[in-house]
Amino acid sequence: MSTRQMLITPVWQQITDGAQDVTIQVLRGVIYLLDSRGQPDSSANKQVVTEWIRIVKPAQIWVRSPWSKTHIDVTTYAVIDKPAAGSEVKFMK
Repeated sequence: MSTRQMLITPVWQQITDGAQDVTIQVLRGVIYLLDSRGQPDSSANKQVVTEWIRIVKPAQIWVRSPWSKTHIDVTTYAVIDKPAAGSEVKFMK
């Protein structure tokens, strides 16, 4: 697992190419998010994210800021990373 900080601008930036799972946390501001095989145009349908979102492969995620700058953390999970003991989702009968 690794985490990197990114400064997001109004230009679409690719976060994941579909080969890994990631968590995106918006630190300050808002991002627009879109799953697309190529760079989207500015009028593409998008999702607004203000806090955090978990992305699983094979999603190819692009993000952009609606204004000048948005700060995010992107955590990438390796294939061998597993959730901490006790954090698994359990369903009650």
